[in-house]
Order: sequence, then C-alpha cells, then structure tokens
Amino acid sequence: MQIVAAKAEKNKDEKLTQKITMKKKGIVDWMSNNDLPPNLKTQIMESVKRKDKVVEEKMAAEFSEEVDAQFLFSVLPEDIQMSIKRHVGMNALNKVCFSSTSNLFLITPCG
Repeated sequence: MQIVAAKAEKNKDEKLTQKITMKKKGIVDWMSNNDLPPNLKTQIMESVKRKDKVVEEKMAAEFSEEVDAQFLFSVLPEDIQMSIKRHVGMNALNKVCFSSTSNLFLITPCG
C-alpha cells in the first residue's frame, strides 16, 4: 500500500516538474516575442527562481500552455513589472504610429 502511494506521489511530482518546465519555457518564449532586453529577461528569470516554491504552486494550480501575463506579473517585483510595461508599451507604440519619433518622446506616456 505504501509503495503504491509513493509511486503516485512520485508521478505527481514528475508531472508538476514537467508543467513547471513547460511554463518556464513559455515565459522565455513570451519574453522573446515581446523583444524584452537581455537584462530584463535575466531579472525576470531570477525573480521566478527566487520565488520557486510560490511559483511552483501557482504554476500547478493555473497550468496552461500559454503564458498568462497576469500570472507572470503576480510573481515579479513591482520594479520589474514597470520595466516590462514600459518596454512592451514602447514597442507597441513604435510599431503602430511612432516609427519615426524619438524614443525620448515616448518614455513619458509609457513610464
């Protein structure tokens, strides 16, 4: 009986590890798709690693293939959240209508 329970727990742990690995890969892909700078990517992954237990529990509860920005923001410090918002916002503005405008002009509305 204990052997069966131990195997079930091991399988549960392995599945959780697979989910976490997939979620982390999704985060890396999301960061690349949003053209985040390398230093911001490093800060994000370091934050995720520091909060591994909390992140693991949330990943297990909220698992999906797609990266949810709300989930990602829930595990990041506020300064990194602001950096992401600023970077993603500036990228969107640059793509849409300010391709010839200086980035200095865009910092105020996105900051």
